[in-house]
Amino acid sequence: MLKYYYFDRNFSGIICKKILDFFIDKIRTGEIIIIDKVFAELKNWTISSKEKKYFEKGIERFRKEIITPDFLEMVDSLIEKNQVKRVVDSLSKEALDIKLQEYRDKTADFYLIAYCQKLQEMRDEVVLITEESRSLDAKPINKIPIICKKKAIRYEKLPYLMFNFYKEELKFELNN
Repeated sequence: MLKYYYFDRNFSGIICKKILDFFIDKIRTGEIIIIDKVFAELKNWTISSKEKKYFEKGIERFRKEIITPDFLEMVDSLIEKNQVKRVVDSLSKEALDIKLQEYRDKTADFYLIAYCQKLQEMRDEVVLITEESRSLDAKPINKIPIICKKKAIRYEKLPYLMFNFYKEELKFELNN
């Protein structure tokens, strides 16, 4: 959420609310898409804040339902093809199966990538917004930026979206 970038630590000022309203409006018009899996992940965050509740309420009716049997096949294929060998080899079969099932059930990453692939097939312009870095860690699955690069899906971080993609629409002044 926006607190990560320190726009407004207490959601008491106008800047954070205006930025959230801006994104809620982009979601309502369909310019920015929040898929059902991302919305579920957001709802499951343990962080409780005015900002989170405000955002959830603003976008709840506009989340995109995407989960179908053929879509789940795409997700399973992505998970299968993007396992990190050095991590997978260090896990028992049972531990690996549990982790892979968690990826399928609890995280939105592969659903986002699969949805972006579908949009690209329809010739839509796609930018996947992620806060993940490309650095390696102990996850058994490649991170979003690595997979996006392989699949030729454009990905950016939230500040890029705000200050490059929407820079003309997000102009504001800071007054003393």
